[in-house]
Order: sequence, then C-alpha cells, then structure tokens
Amino acid sequence: MTESERKKVQRLLKLFNGDNEICVEGARAEKVRASEAIGEGENQVVYLEWRENSETFNLKITEAGLAGAQSRETVMELKDCDGEPVTLEFHGLSAIVPIAALVPDQIAISEEVPEAAGANHQNLENSNRAVLLTAEQARKIIDALKTVPDRLKAHASIILMEELLADIEERRAYVAAAREKHASDEGDVEVDEGAAVSIGNDGAYVQAWTWVPKER
Repeated sequence: MTESERKKVQRLLKLFNGDNEICVEGARAEKVRASEAIGEGENQVVYLEWRENSETFNLKITEAGLAGAQSRETVMELKDCDGEPVTLEFHGLSAIVPIAALVPDQIAISEEVPEAAGANHQNLENSNRAVLLTAEQARKIIDALKTVPDRLKAHASIILMEELLADIEERRAYVAAAREKHASDEGDVEVDEGAAVSIGNDGAYVQAWTWVPKER
C-alpha cells in the first residue's frame, strides 16, 4: 500500500470508533469492531454485524477495502473482504467532508485567510493535498471549526484538518532538507518553498530546478 492509502485507512478507521451509528445497506449494525491497521491490504480491520428478519449477518472489511472506498457526505461505498460492493451510512457525525465544505457559512473568521503562496499544481503522486492549503491556513480552519456549537458535526472535519496539517508539515520538512542538502548558492540547483513533494516509504522526491547553460 502507498503512504497516502495508509493515511486514508487510518483516517477512515476513526469513523468506526463507537461515536457513530453505522447502517449497512440501511440496516443498523449492532456490533462494530475495528482493529489497528498494519499497512497490509488483506488485513481485516473492521467487523460489522446486524440483524434482518431475525437473521444475523456480518461484514468484514480489509485495509484494501478502506483504501479504495469512495465517500460522499455521510455515505461510504466500498468492497468487503470478498470483493462484494457495500454501502455504509454514518449517523452522528458529518463523516466524510470535502475540504471545500469544511468551513460552513456560519463560522466567523476574524481575519481573511491569505492566498496560498507558491501554489504548485504538478500532478505528482501524493503531492496534491500539500498544495491546497498552507500550514497557517489549515490552523486557521481548525481554530474556526472548534468554535462550531455542534462539536459532533465538526469532529470529523477537525480530525481531517489535523491530519492534513501534519501532512503539510511533513512535506515542508522534506523541502527544507532538500534546500539544505542540495540547493547551491551558485544557483545550479534551486528548490522552491512551495515545491511539490512525493512521499515514499523511506523518503521523498522533492521538485527542484537545475540550471542548464545555453550552448554557444
């Protein structure tokens, strides 16, 4: 599994921690158990059990199933351990919230959030989340979400933003390391502050500029 898939699994597992009522194809799950992710696709991390017409059914979800899940508002569509499609619905939290909807209209922000500096839209694997917001912007949104009267509805959004902030800061650290180790005063190699970063298992690729002199 890729680093981004592992992070997605860890984030989605928090939705099965007992704070939510979960429905499987419309039936309320009576038993919900979640185990720790270990980064292996076939590892079973969620067990759900429910009853229909006095008959008991159960569902097992692997890390690969969560990694491939598609979410919209409070509904999650994924495949179980047997590869069968299933729809889950969460009640009690606004379970999956897109970044564009994280800050409702009623949240008052005291100062305008600045434009992201040096935004870079290179389509490198795992780099897209880091350029959506600066760390400062993410902190402002988290602070604003903590003022929402309905803390339950804000909870999932705060978790998502905190993970996004950690992701941004991790990429910032890689950029700083690249500038320190590889950038030169002569300008032969330059690393922008907002360089795209593609994180792997034991390091990262950081976007850089290299000077090529004009041939005479």
